[in-house]
Amino acid sequence: DGSWPIDTNLATWPTSLAINALRDYDDERCTQWLLSCQHQTRHPYTGASPGGWAWTDLSGGVPDVDDTSSALLALRRTGKLTNKSNLIQEGLKWLLELQNRDGGWPTFCRGWGNLPFDRSGTDLTAHAMRALHVWSRGLDRNVRRATERGFQFLEKNQQLDGHWVPLWLGNQHLS
Repeated sequence: DGSWPIDTNLATWPTSLAINALRDYDDERCTQWLLSCQHQTRHPYTGASPGGWAWTDLSGGVPDVDDTSSALLALRRTGKLTNKSNLIQEGLKWLLELQNRDGGWPTFCRGWGNLPFDRSGTDLTAHAMRALHVWSRGLDRNVRRATERGFQFLEKNQQLDGHWVPLWLGNQHLS
């Protein structure tokens, strides 16, 4: 109908979570579906490079750190690709390019201003670092440098009682 179905289909997220949860997962159809959801062109709104995943395979989805990290983790779990795969390299490059100057990762957009979706989040940073880590064997020093900066961001943003405040699923103004 011409509309953008923003929140009507969040299939990428539960699919990648299910792949990560299942032991000895080996469903080629699901792996191929997840690979088909990777954005292959520059995003028209955010200007993000190709390589990321959005929460949906429908139009209107915007590549984001959580879904890209989750998809990369799921694809690692399947064991069907190596870190030399072009699709994996594009996903890792997408994550690396989105890292903010403060060392953390935002949701969609690198450092546009002070909106929630371009501010670094501790939850997003930890998720991105985990995805980079599982694919890091044999990768270049840019990954090591990015994760070091991510650790510094997390250390700086840890609360006095030990917890971290999430960006999205919590009160990001409470600290």
